[in-house]
Amino acid sequence: MHNHFNPHHPMRHLISTVAETLLRDDPEYEESPATLPPVIRRMYQEFLRFPEHGSTAPRLVDFLHYIKRLDAIRPSDSDLDEAPELGRWALVRRPASEFCQLTGYAAGHPRFEWGAPIVTSSVFRLDREFRWARTWSRFYLLSEYAPPTLRRMQAGGLISSDAELVDLF
Repeated sequence: MHNHFNPHHPMRHLISTVAETLLRDDPEYEESPATLPPVIRRMYQEFLRFPEHGSTAPRLVDFLHYIKRLDAIRPSDSDLDEAPELGRWALVRRPASEFCQLTGYAAGHPRFEWGAPIVTSSVFRLDREFRWARTWSRFYLLSEYAPPTLRRMQAGGLISSDAELVDLF
């Protein structure tokens, strides 16, 4: 099992776990969502609700390929033109669930008012120069990095007290 945490690819360790589980050569193994880590299981359930992944009867291995693409994808210019901006952001990790999220203040987000404090869906990729991020649901443009945002969001009850700041430097 590969458990090395990489803040630029925060889901990679979970993707590796899923890959090792699904792609093992075991004749007794049955493909079952119950074998997935909880955060990945929730993503799989959402994946099944939307047909844009190309298969009318997706299997877990189709989902694995999909999340691997999320981990590897780079945004196009049009992706970045359409992406909401996240200002005064921080990358946070919830130790109990092993996934990262961004927290910050949104601008141009389709679901939130301008300047609204938000916590994103799970982060799959964070640009090495911190210009953009890819979450489960979308790309974000990143402006100023602001670690104190986590404490403000915790004080306001937007994110749980067990969330920890991810050291990026």
